Amino acid sequence: MSCKPDRTIQQCYERYVTTGGRPVADTGQVTTAAVVTGTARRLQAKPTGNDLSAEGPLTAIRDFLPQVAAALLAPTTGGDPSSLGFKANLPLNDGVLFDWGVTGQLALVAHEAQPFEQLVESIPASLREAARTRLARELEPYDDVSLTGSLNLESRSYGRSLRQHREDISRLATELLEPYGTNLSPQDRANQKQLNFRMRLDALVRAGSANVIAPGRAGAPECVTGVGVGEVRFDCFTPAIQDSIETAISSIAGSTMRDLQMAEQRIRSSGFLHLAQLVNNQPQINANWEYRTRRDVVGPDEWMGTVRYEMGFANMNGLRHHCGQDIRARCLATYVRNRGVKGSLARADRVWAQVDFTRRSAWHVRLPEDSVDLALGTATALALSGGYGAYFGNAEDGENRDRMDVKAKYDFTRDDPIRQNRLVATLFYTRRLSDQSSALIGFTWANRPEFLGDVDRKLRANLGLTYKINQSPQSVAGGNGAAAGLP
Repeated sequence: MSCKPDRTIQQCYERYVTTGGRPVADTGQVTTAAVVTGTARRLQAKPTGNDLSAEGPLTAIRDFLPQVAAALLAPTTGGDPSSLGFKANLPLNDGVLFDWGVTGQLALVAHEAQPFEQLVESIPASLREAARTRLARELEPYDDVSLTGSLNLESRSYGRSLRQHREDISRLATELLEPYGTNLSPQDRANQKQLNFRMRLDALVRAGSANVIAPGRAGAPECVTGVGVGEVRFDCFTPAIQDSIETAISSIAGSTMRDLQMAEQRIRSSGFLHLAQLVNNQPQINANWEYRTRRDVVGPDEWMGTVRYEMGFANMNGLRHHCGQDIRARCLATYVRNRGVKGSLARADRVWAQVDFTRRSAWHVRLPEDSVDLALGTATALALSGGYGAYFGNAEDGENRDRMDVKAKYDFTRDDPIRQNRLVATLFYTRRLSDQSSALIGFTWANRPEFLGDVDRKLRANLGLTYKINQSPQSVAGGNGAAAGLP
């Protein structure tokens, strides 16, 4: 007998389940997880890479997925260690208070005020540093304050919330797991009935039946239980009862393992494990606005706003278009096996477009003691940008090795003599060398040489080359440039 006499029926059953019904030598280690099969069940959704334009707090992953309405008045620095304020996620679409199809966030941040650099630079050089120190000393804690707000569409067609798709996911899971437990052979069913009968011997155990309880064991504490006969030790029973119980346990445990393996195979072959990635690839539309008010020597007031759209090509919208509103497992399988869908899921490719708007108020400051009288008129800046990113050369185990990012950005400025319109395009290719490092090579083109930015080598007047080794596997360059702000 594989089960030791001092083990309970339940412990013996758990051991058999973990081995698929095969007898094993009892080493004294008691297995407590009855249905652990040793097979990993993890979502294989691939990462989508860094946000290709890390300009402001816009990415839905960072701002909108953590919908913690209870975070009202939570201290925050907004990413700036020298600032302090409050940020609140608004429960506009939690399905409890509101169901408006959007999620939102408000933040009020007091920045560390500093004298306006353009003002300081206009002070004569001999007086500049002394004036900078004097102006900084006169500033108050709330001389540079910003109020920001963000909105993100969240519905069955937009956004990355699993809550919007839970009915489809639940229905698919039910359909895939429904056959579980229905594949027992006639002999297994007979053994199951026998096991169920043996597991309900409480009355006979308590009565100390001679046909069930081993001689001299009736009334022993380890042979009497109020929970169930599964907690009774094997040596409490007669040898015949022990053999019959273990035979039934071995057969049913083997069937349980086979049934679990079949259920897992159904889940994998149906494409169910891709659902998380399909949700993550849903189209996103989010908007961000900011009003920044400053004391006169800190700088002009500004209004800033951003609207961003991004999406992956294989998503839940595509699945519904393929299957209709009633998604079934067979249709899901045909969708994820489509050549185009399969390739898009492997590449985790994503396209995005963004519009940034900035409006600067008129500004005038006089510093008689420094012989300064500086004025700036109103000015408007508009930036249009877009890009595409994808992984390539993924290994057999699904680990992506290479990534390509393409980005173009056009900045238009009106009523500002200092700034000029600019067009910049970038192409970056990243090769991950290890879990801690990656190699990057990139090309940058600009309509004017001075707009190339920080490149390692200028190939031509308007074309630059960038190359470096990053020590972080997440450092995938996508053109992290400055936002469309105004000086």
